[in-house]
Amino acid sequence: MLWNELSAKTDSCVFVYKEFNIAVGQNFFQTWVEQMNERELTARELRTDLFDKDFIETDSVSVPYEGMNVRYLKYDDFPLTHGMTIYDNVVSIYNWWNDEIFGVEIYNQQVADMQRLFFETFWNMAKPVSKEKLVAHTRRSHLPTKEPKIY
Repeated sequence: MLWNELSAKTDSCVFVYKEFNIAVGQNFFQTWVEQMNERELTARELRTDLFDKDFIETDSVSVPYEGMNVRYLKYDDFPLTHGMTIYDNVVSIYNWWNDEIFGVEIYNQQVADMQRLFFETFWNMAKPVSKEKLVAHTRRSHLPTKEPKIY
């Protein structure tokens, strides 16, 4: 499903609750990031502090890509518990929580349009994060020792 996003013709709207590379592996994720950059694809990601907590508790290395724009909501305000990517006429829903792993892609313009409206509503409520702050935050050598607050 993540690889299919590389064929996107429109901006990807992504609800991210965990690091993708935890589910797909660091090598695959690095290749995917390289392809996102090479194809000049763009995505807007909505995250919560659950993403940061997950990042700190694992050995993953987050790799921001050129076309990535991130905003944050507090988990208490928006309890994001699974991921969703919306692009073109596609809605991808995925989860890798504990031992439960699933993913489904829906190819339907009406469904994609409605999910995109939900995304836009939350995007407008979320706090932006500068690219510089995001890059500094996702480098292992700069990890905070307590709960992170980058928003």
